[in-house]
This record gives sequence, C-alpha cells and structure tokens, in this order.
Amino acid sequence: MFKLPKEFKKRDLVLVIFVSLLVVFSVGFLILNQIKPKTSLPNKTWDLNDQTATTNTAAQTSDDNPPNGSYSPTPSIPANEDYVKYSETFKTYKSNLGFSFKYPPYLTVEYYPKVYPDRADRIVIKPKGSDGMSDGAIMISDVENYQNITPSEWLLGPDSGYSTSTYGNYYREKIDGQDAVYTDGGMWSVVNTPDNTHRLSIADLPAKNGDRLFTEMGIIVDDSFTFNP
Repeated sequence: MFKLPKEFKKRDLVLVIFVSLLVVFSVGFLILNQIKPKTSLPNKTWDLNDQTATTNTAAQTSDDNPPNGSYSPTPSIPANEDYVKYSETFKTYKSNLGFSFKYPPYLTVEYYPKVYPDRADRIVIKPKGSDGMSDGAIMISDVENYQNITPSEWLLGPDSGYSTSTYGNYYREKIDGQDAVYTDGGMWSVVNTPDNTHRLSIADLPAKNGDRLFTEMGIIVDDSFTFNP
C-alpha cells in the first residue's frame, strides 16, 4: 500500500487535491467550449462575417421550423457593404429556355440539351476546373409540364422521388412571382415557367466530401433568378 512520506504534511495533501480538481475543471471547460456544430459550407471568397452561413442553413438548424407544406419564403443573403461590392463581379447567364440568373465568377455554367430518351434540358453550375461534379454542382433541369400540374403537385406525386425521410419537409414560396416549393435547407427548388408549360427542378448536388454550394444556391435561386420577358 502506498504511503505518503512522513514529511508530507496534511495541508500539502489538501493543496494537491485542490490543484488536481482545478485542472480537471479547466480541461473540461475547454473541451465543452471547443465543441461546435459541424457545417459543410464551402470556403467563401469574401467576408460577410458568416452572415450567409447563418442565412442559408437556417432551415436546417432552426428548432421552430414552420409546418410541412406551409408558405415560408427563404431568406435573402444580407446585403451588407462587402456583399454588395462582391456582387458587382457576378456574371449573368441568360438561358434560351426562358430564364436568367447571376453567379459568382469562380463558377462555370454548362448547358446539356436533352437527348432521347431523356426529356430534360439541363444546366450545370459548378466550380471552375472541377472534375465532373466531384466538387459539387447546382443542376437546373427543364422538362415539359405536359400534365399541367403545380410544383407542389409534382413534388408530392410519384415521379419526383420526394419523401420526408430523405429530403425533410417542403415549403412554398415565390420565385420571381411564380409559385414554387423547396425542401429543408433550400437544397432543392421546383418552379413552373410563367406559362406553366415547363417545370424547372433546381438541385444543389453535394461534392464527394459532402460539401454543398449553400451560398451559391442562394445567389442563383433566391437573389437573382428571373424569367425572361
């Protein structure tokens, strides 16, 4: 059995115990304060004091999300001075399919016309120099609305592949005045063209490492998407 040296006084033992407890408390405090929610936001090329990160993940992190299927517009990116200055560098893509949008200059836009039996024209927005869509991409699919149904009717129908277990809740909003729907986190939006002849499905596809183009999706869909007159 271990015995303390005779010269080891009682007050020394109390001091050792006190210091030990202080060390344990300090380490525990530091560990707890180092734990932060994991996010998959890509690195931004401008400083918005993380306001865009808060805005674009609000639907995923909020504890009081609105009811499934309710009207809940996605928030716009805060237009502070840094963002306004950076937005001046955005490029504009005008599609021959009848709509246009703006996008940051580090992205590239590729158009893939439909090839039978595929019924969709596709536009892919992705980081320049990326291998395929390995670094994530935003895909806009344009198909004929031959059933003449609304975006919510299509999303809840058998052809969309939507389920709450996979995509979470869905919400209604307006995109350039048109009725639209989107899923939790704003990673998938569906809207019809003004004449209801075509349906656009806009999806934020994850990169191999799971990152998504959160901010870029907000710029394209929520802040700049318009239908050509």
